Amino acid sequence: MQTLILDAVTKTISLVLAGAKDTNDCDIVAAWADDDGTDFVEGSTDLVSNGTTPVTVVAAPAADTRRVIKSISVYNADVAPVTFSISLISAGGTRIIAKVTLAVGDTWTTDGTYDDEGNVKCIGGDVGPTGPTGPTGYTGPQGPTGYTGPTGYTGPDGAQGDTGPTGYTGPDGPTGATGYTGYTGYTGPESVTPTNTVTFTNKRITARVATFTSDATPDVNTDNYDAVTITAQAAAITDMNFTGTPTNFQKIIVRIKDDGTARAITWGSDFEDAGQALPTTTVASKLLTVGFIYNTVTSKWGCVAVANET
Repeated sequence: MQTLILDAVTKTISLVLAGAKDTNDCDIVAAWADDDGTDFVEGSTDLVSNGTTPVTVVAAPAADTRRVIKSISVYNADVAPVTFSISLISAGGTRIIAKVTLAVGDTWTTDGTYDDEGNVKCIGGDVGPTGPTGPTGYTGPQGPTGYTGPTGYTGPDGAQGDTGPTGYTGPDGPTGATGYTGYTGYTGPESVTPTNTVTFTNKRITARVATFTSDATPDVNTDNYDAVTITAQAAAITDMNFTGTPTNFQKIIVRIKDDGTARAITWGSDFEDAGQALPTTTVASKLLTVGFIYNTVTSKWGCVAVANET
């Protein structure tokens, strides 16, 4: 350990950082003893650094007293390396005892420098620079080849492999003889086509029905429907409209029932009176049935029948 002695009332030990701290000051602890020739009294000092402003680590002794410094330690509590100087202050001026750079978590003492796990980094002064790497030693001679070991046992058979691809198909064989022609079957009944004439006997033709619950402008394609039913008309019919390409004498029946309130009916321009006036309203809660036949001369649907439910 390096021993320091303050033997005059003008002598102190101080510490100052080379630059401003980053976050935290360094922790400083000193231990000493005063000897006045009769008594030997121990004491200590603990404080923190103050950036570039010097702080007194060990104060001057009293008159006729020698202050023997037993140890000084400085711990870097900052988040970056710090450099500090520890000096002897006397009437003769300032004398630097040591100038040290500490890594984060390192501690400098008058006995040496330690890392953050307590391992000695150097004794006394700072750690010197790393010396150059020495030359690589020569490679020794190759040793003899070892004997060949025994052959290992044969492992179990592996799993069966996938089935290989199918071979090519051979050429076609010769065509066999043509068999005899069978007898001609009976002629079936005449079928129905879009253009031929066929008489139906005991056959029912089911009407194609366009159904509406309520519609103010019902639109019916007469190519697809033979009848129209409106089951609960809740508003006036402002335009009854038939579309499609009707044929001469094509028939269609319209049934209308309101929702309990009589509803007005306006027929489109493709309707006409053909013996019966076109009805202009329903009768409340009564079924109205109107029959039409198409006339290709006038290109209109002629009203031929009107019936109100009694």
